[in-house]
Amino acid sequence: MRVSGLVVQFKTAYSSKKKSWQTLSLDKAEQSIFGSVGIDKLASGEAGVWLTPRAHDSAGDTWHMAWWDVEHPDEHHTSIEANTRTAQDLFIQLDGLGLAHGLSVVLSGKGFRFLWPFVIPSDYTKAYRAMITDKGQWVGLDPSPHMAPNRWFRFLGYRGHRKQDTNPKDRHIHLLEHPAHLLDLTETTYLELVQGKPDPATFRPWMRRLLPHTTEPPPEWVELLKKYNDILRLRSHIVKLNFPKKPKPRGVDWAQIETFLTQKGIRTWDMQDNGEIFYRLTECPMCGRRDGNPWMTQAGRLKCFHANTCPAGEEHTDLQGQTFKKGLPPEKWVEGYQEIEVSPPVQEDQREKTDVKTARERIRDALRSDEDVLIRAAPGVGKTHTTLEEILPQCRDRLVLFTVPKGENVAEIYEKALSLAPEGVEIRKIRGRRREENGSGTLDFNPPPEGICYNMDYVEEVANWGYSPGLICCTGCEHQKNCPYQEQFKSLPKTGLVIAAHESAVSLPKKRHFDLWVIDENPVASLLQTKTVSPGALSQIRAKLPRRSELPLDTIKAQGEGLLKYLAGNQHEGRIYATTPPAEWKNTESVWELGGIESHKTPFAEDLSCFDQLEEENLKQWQKRLYYSEKVNFTALEWLWTATGQQAGVAYIKARADRKHPISYVLHQTKAPGMRRANQDGSETKTRIVALDGTGNKQELEALFPNRSFAEVSADVDLPGRRVHLEYNLSKTTVCGAEKYKKTPMAPQHVKAKLKEGLKCLRTEEKRVLLVTFKDAKETVLRAAQNLDPGRTFEVTHFWGNRGLNCFQECDAVICFGSPRVAPHSVKDMASSLFDDTEQQKAWTEQQGHRDVVQSIHRIRPIYSRKSVIVMGDFWPEQLGTPQFRIRAYQKNGAFDLALERLKLVAQTYGFVTRELACLHGVFCRVDTQSIAKWMELQKRFREKLEESPSEFVFFPINIFLIGNHTNKNGLLDPIKLKDTHAWNDLVSALELELGFPSLTERQSTGAGRPSRGVGTVSAARRFYHALGVVVFDESLWSGQEHFFEIPVGKLKRRVLPGQGLFEARRAKSVLLGFTSEIRHRQQKPPIEVFRDQQSSLAAVV
Repeated sequence: MRVSGLVVQFKTAYSSKKKSWQTLSLDKAEQSIFGSVGIDKLASGEAGVWLTPRAHDSAGDTWHMAWWDVEHPDEHHTSIEANTRTAQDLFIQLDGLGLAHGLSVVLSGKGFRFLWPFVIPSDYTKAYRAMITDKGQWVGLDPSPHMAPNRWFRFLGYRGHRKQDTNPKDRHIHLLEHPAHLLDLTETTYLELVQGKPDPATFRPWMRRLLPHTTEPPPEWVELLKKYNDILRLRSHIVKLNFPKKPKPRGVDWAQIETFLTQKGIRTWDMQDNGEIFYRLTECPMCGRRDGNPWMTQAGRLKCFHANTCPAGEEHTDLQGQTFKKGLPPEKWVEGYQEIEVSPPVQEDQREKTDVKTARERIRDALRSDEDVLIRAAPGVGKTHTTLEEILPQCRDRLVLFTVPKGENVAEIYEKALSLAPEGVEIRKIRGRRREENGSGTLDFNPPPEGICYNMDYVEEVANWGYSPGLICCTGCEHQKNCPYQEQFKSLPKTGLVIAAHESAVSLPKKRHFDLWVIDENPVASLLQTKTVSPGALSQIRAKLPRRSELPLDTIKAQGEGLLKYLAGNQHEGRIYATTPPAEWKNTESVWELGGIESHKTPFAEDLSCFDQLEEENLKQWQKRLYYSEKVNFTALEWLWTATGQQAGVAYIKARADRKHPISYVLHQTKAPGMRRANQDGSETKTRIVALDGTGNKQELEALFPNRSFAEVSADVDLPGRRVHLEYNLSKTTVCGAEKYKKTPMAPQHVKAKLKEGLKCLRTEEKRVLLVTFKDAKETVLRAAQNLDPGRTFEVTHFWGNRGLNCFQECDAVICFGSPRVAPHSVKDMASSLFDDTEQQKAWTEQQGHRDVVQSIHRIRPIYSRKSVIVMGDFWPEQLGTPQFRIRAYQKNGAFDLALERLKLVAQTYGFVTRELACLHGVFCRVDTQSIAKWMELQKRFREKLEESPSEFVFFPINIFLIGNHTNKNGLLDPIKLKDTHAWNDLVSALELELGFPSLTERQSTGAGRPSRGVGTVSAARRFYHALGVVVFDESLWSGQEHFFEIPVGKLKRRVLPGQGLFEARRAKSVLLGFTSEIRHRQQKPPIEVFRDQQSSLAAVV
């Protein structure tokens, strides 16, 4: 097929303006070029031939020229010898693969061009891009000219003219007579061939050889492109399922960027593309070139089109073979750039909070209604107790099912129900199969505990193959007559209360219809079932099927193996769905489409019918035939039945970088019972469902139970105690380590150092503390706490432990050490079952860790008294309400620590601290730093005054703060600069926590803006300003506690200034705080303006 209908762009110079570019028809390119450019101009370099390597048809589709830019990956601009060796190796490789037919080799003046006389059809555009970006296969091939529009190939011309090269050299572009001559090239012969101006007589013959004339690549190329097409199709099934990155709360300091660009002489201007604003630069600050069309994004990221020579232009390839530019953030390209951190928005729980009594009344009202309902009440409110009180009287004439997460919870609820049940109400508990508790293998229990099975090895083997132990194992068991597990199901009551674990609800006898089902705590993990089988299980089935079924089974196996080859890392997961693909795989091909075996699906399903239940077989006989006679894995059969559409569920092939199970076949099903009974008149009776879950989600329940709608009732109670968030990076990998990531556990001394900060936040009277951390870190954290604070008693438990148990309710406080999260790949099937939207799935996955922290904290029942809740991790669950104190982890002994130590002394000296007072003592946050120079001058004046009259007291006691507080060589106090926008709030929170000072606020005199936070008492602030005597103290703008209550103990922290009371210099912990009156007072101007006013005020005092 000829190239007619395809067009390319043509220009004559390196820096030709876009308006001068020409659009040429590819089949008439030779005539058009020589018709517009004279031979003499080509020979002199006045003009050149520049063509785009991408052509387009009338439909706008892209067709790539088979033109390759070849050079050494690292030494491409410095070594002709290295470029030559690279080109020779690539030519030998191409020749060996049969891809060198029709190849022309061009010497570009320093590197090489490999050009073939055909165009890649648009059907193979993506495959061709995947091919040329395969750096491991084609070493030396630079794909960048093909990866974006308006990229150019210097096709023919002389490079000794400035129009053709920014660094002109007396060289021309030369075509080798035969590509094999490349093998004889040296740097010397290379330079001889390209030296000087080109022979004008060669232009037309060379042009005819080099321009493509067909759109039909040779068969060897087509086969290779098909392989890359298959690779792309497989890669489209690979997704990176990693923990969502918490976005860094950073802003862009455009002032720093503008200053840097101005110093470099680089101008900028705004541009807009598809509604998105970006900023063009006259020159790239990284590579110094103007022709790369450098630009900045609104996030300050620098990008450049020079992919090979500029870090800002470096291109990356995604799993589907698409290339993109990341660019460089400001700190990578702006010299001396300092990041700005912006306070992240605090997520507040919008749910209404109430008291315990009202919460219980709401629970009772919800239980008395007739609708399906989700009761969302904080753990500890008494939702379980209240529910039992409400439903047990109804159990005289109704059958109620009450399910809980674990077997341990079953026993607890059973005992509670026995104590609350009216006379005549029958209560049963059902436990899942379990081994004998003493492990003796005898029948010494009288009566034996519920759920005991004496054949658990046999049961587990049968269950692992996907069969029902009740159908396979129990028939013929020697313990059948006195089996503790089976005994639970005999003569279930027609009315009463049945207590079981969530997962047991699936296996309860169908002949008993429950009037009410109470689900206590989240049932999702128990009612959504995921099973996996190995490739070997399918091989067993293959051996029993007709030969025609070998093809689909072999194709399925090959797809899993092929997928495994292209996994790029531990967090990548490949899935090929046999059923309708969900979520990230929504637009991928199914097993049948990808393997080209759609026509084999129906015959294959027919062959599988040999494993169906026969007419003369009951369920038990059928399962025994498959298990004993056919010896096939039942889960593998279910996977194939689901894959061929014969039963409901989700089936897919999974490939993951797992040494034990790299390839598996996954079956995911919803096992939630419908809880419906068909009546004789054709109507249907539906069991009412009540869900009790403090962190429940209505959408979860409605996905688990289709065709049901749940009303929501909120019975949340606010926490009365102290809530502290210490924002540390304490992920499981950080604390416990991870072998596969080569991460070692946190050293005990580091655990101790961090935990010390959490212990500081406890109140003195909180003597019994619950520690919640990761399972593998329990002992380390417990030992650290006991060593740090032997006067307290510590309990320890781990995240994802049993919910609902009350064994820690006597604790006075809780410290969560770590941020629990679920691995996204482990719950992806659940998330996909519950939500169609990918973003909802990610949010739900992230919320699992938040929900577990909430559940863990409520193990101490903090709603009943003032118990401190301290979370040490990178998130604060919004269900706990807004934390009263939020402090980030700053660098040890960094600016924040220095500022805190200085301000603690200020607070103890004056009895209060505000932002303006911090400025006066050399602590500057954000914009306050603009006044540092004036403050330094003011310091000098104070210093001079003190030297003149050392005995004279001045109210501004700069001398005391010079003692041990980082002075410079001139004896002046060094300023401390904090650029984070939330640094001042963090300092105030830290002062409140460490000193025990009350909160203090002052508003601006104009009334605009938020009040500025501080610590201390109003009386201390009033005393300061009255003594200063210049700045008016406006009572209406201040709000806070009027006085401290004092106690007659405490050591002096350091010497006291003349005229000060003993209280100001005592240690903070010796001060007993009390509230006497709440007075609204003043918040004058912003700190900078106040500071400027007080420069003159303080000078006047001196």
